[in-house]
Amino acid sequence: MNNIIIIGGGASGLFAAINAANEDNSVTIIEANDKMGKKILSTGNGRCNFSNLDSLTGKYNCDDNEFIEKIFNAFSNKDIVNTFEKMGLFATNNNGYLYPASMQAASVSDMLISRCRLAGVKFINNTIVTDIHIAEDGGFVIETETDNINNNYHCDKVILAMGTKAGIKDDFCENMTEFLIEHNHTIEKYKPALCGMEVKKDKPPFKQFFKNTAGVRWKINAFLYIDNDRITTESGELQFTNYGLSGIVIFQLAAMVSRALENNRKATVLIDFLPEYDINELVNAVCMQYAYEKKSVYDILMGIINSKLAMELINIYSYYVDNEVKPFNKNLPKDKLTDMFKFFKKVEFNIDRTNDFMKAQVCCGGIDVDGINPYTMESKYIKNLYFTGELINVDGKCGGYNLQWAWSTGYVAGKSCKLVSQSQI
Repeated sequence: MNNIIIIGGGASGLFAAINAANEDNSVTIIEANDKMGKKILSTGNGRCNFSNLDSLTGKYNCDDNEFIEKIFNAFSNKDIVNTFEKMGLFATNNNGYLYPASMQAASVSDMLISRCRLAGVKFINNTIVTDIHIAEDGGFVIETETDNINNNYHCDKVILAMGTKAGIKDDFCENMTEFLIEHNHTIEKYKPALCGMEVKKDKPPFKQFFKNTAGVRWKINAFLYIDNDRITTESGELQFTNYGLSGIVIFQLAAMVSRALENNRKATVLIDFLPEYDINELVNAVCMQYAYEKKSVYDILMGIINSKLAMELINIYSYYVDNEVKPFNKNLPKDKLTDMFKFFKKVEFNIDRTNDFMKAQVCCGGIDVDGINPYTMESKYIKNLYFTGELINVDGKCGGYNLQWAWSTGYVAGKSCKLVSQSQI
């Protein structure tokens, strides 16, 4: 009998267990929470956006794109849809975003747990793994703690699937760091990703700006600059908060910002608040309005931009660019109107920090892919040790891509354990 212990009962751990368990494999999952799949329940605002029908290419931050491609060639987004249907869970498609037909995350976690039980997978909950050792027979000794009681477990193979501390308070996801580094693995420090950003508010207009626009949502184009280099562009709905910037369009930039700030580099998000407008056409249209000369600057903008946002953008423009332009000034000359609109298409927000781990959906950083075999997810340095999911230095965009990474790596790791055991029979 091949004894496999999976550390972590989240998405990738449960899926690895399903794919590893059979009559030749005894599979046990050790989970720190009181319930398996607990983190799945909070994904997609409780609806679980479990994958995406769009191409997976270009949706992940990784130093080795070929590594990712090899894993998705083994198990793709189409494969997870087919697999879930065979397990009894059907998908609904929302512009490519895949959700369970029930629109309840519990449907996904309950289905995975049920499938594990049918396969004979054993669950150990409320248990933290404190250390891991290579046993004299080539297997592993897993040291654990449950309610201040210590226990050791022996196994032939280990799958590390405990995720990161994104969205949780515990640090158990990093307990294996020392062990892995001792065995030649390189680990980039974990940092928050898919989260909001706190903006520097060292000037009066910005303090007032976020206080008065908190809760406002607006479609924008966002341009990320690291130091003075333009890195990438995202489009979508921005949400203002009392601390700064949020919304999916900002989440997509967070991993790059986290890495930049960690290296003491300057991160700036330049925002185009008028992405659908050509400046000259907009200015001409405004100047053609009835009684234009009698309208205040604020009145003009109310027909173009959210009223709260309009007021605060005028105040910022007045402070930084032209103090003659005030919200209730009238008969604004065409050249000044043009300059103001140009400014609204490139407003700079200097980022102070990203949100902390508790507010992050995932982490960036992790175990370097150079030390992992993409065909098996096995460590290149520690025989019979496998990795899945967020532990690896790969992070995806919003839209179900990180859960797809969990399914694909869990599938490869689980199948590899099973295939190795069968070949030895």
